[in-house]
Order: sequence, then structure tokens, then C-alpha cells
Amino acid sequence: MKAEMLPEFARPFKTKGHDVRKIANEYYLYRVEHFRVSDRKYPVTKYVYIGRIDKEKGLIPAHTQKDGEVIACLEYGLSDYIYSNYRRALQRTLFNTSGEMASDTIKIGIIRFVFGTVTLASLRASRLTHHDADRLFAMYASNARLEGRARTLSEKIDAMLGSVFVTEEDKETVMLGLRNMTAVLTEKGERIDGRCPSDVKAIFMKRGIKHE
Repeated sequence: MKAEMLPEFARPFKTKGHDVRKIANEYYLYRVEHFRVSDRKYPVTKYVYIGRIDKEKGLIPAHTQKDGEVIACLEYGLSDYIYSNYRRALQRTLFNTSGEMASDTIKIGIIRFVFGTVTLASLRASRLTHHDADRLFAMYASNARLEGRARTLSEKIDAMLGSVFVTEEDKETVMLGLRNMTAVLTEKGERIDGRCPSDVKAIFMKRGIKHE
């Protein structure tokens, strides 16, 4: 949000490299990161959730732990939405591939779409593939055909999102809102750290989409 649109208590947090977003009646701070990927003309923007801004307490960090040391903070919302809603449609583009191979290929394609690249680090960065990252990367690195399939699946995902969320504004809002939902792995287990933002829920309702 623009600084002049923020309440006085949240305005100081709107600094270079950071953004403040209003979700429902709360204000949340994100770090804005830009990076380039080989096949995209413009840089990809990533929003990293830092914490909630409280009028009385100031910034409340996202990962104040009471359940053990954090092992990893994983991308969750966007990849989960794509896999849950478009898996069958994506499998139809794989023709004679089925079973676990199809599922693995689709997951690799989703990672390609979410992060713009398929590396061991990107596979480890998402809840969808984190636990199988080593196996999936070994499969990807040893099969030259998977690069083309991952690219095709990524393009298909982009087209499907564009057909569902007709305007670029709606599409971007959904993608950013879901991508900022994370899964936190700790010594004592896992939790989903963040809820689907109200603006994303409103778009889902408008499009008749059911997603938890």
C-alpha cells in the first residue's frame, strides 16, 4: 500500500524493500525481493512475510516460537491450490504418463511455475516437494525430457489461472496472497503459518471457487 494510505502506527514500517498490506482490518509487513529467472523478461517479485503490525505493540514477528526451533519456512498456499485444483487437468497434458511418475512430474512443473526454476533449493523451499526434494531433483536431473515437460506444465498453469481469474489484477492478487501462506516446520511438528487473505477469499467467492 502507499504510505499515505496507511494509519500513522503502520506508516514507519513502509520503508525501502518492504511493503505493508491490509488484510481485513489488520496490517502485515512483508519484505519485497526481486530476482531474475532465465526465461522471463522481467524480474520475479517475491513477498516474504515478516509479521503483523499492532497499534499498541508494534511489530509482532511471524515466527515467535513456542513449539521448538524452526527447521524451515516453506511456501505452501499457491502450490497447494494448484495441485489440489488442477492436478487432473495437468495430468491430461502428460498423455501416457500416469501414477507416481505423473504426480512427480506435475509437482516439478508446479515448482517451475511458483519459483521460475527447478533446483534442489526450490524443491526444498515448498511444502509440496520438501520431503521428496532429493529424490525429485535426482529424477529431474537425470531425465532431459523433464525440463521441457516442466516448462509446458508451467505455461499450462499460467494459462489456467488466467482463464479462471480473468483480470490481471485478480490473478496477481490471488497468486501473491496464496504464495505468502507458509508452512513452518519445527522440532515438534508442522503448522500452517498464515490464513488465506480476505481479498483472495472475495475473489474465490466471486468466481465460485471452493478452496480451504
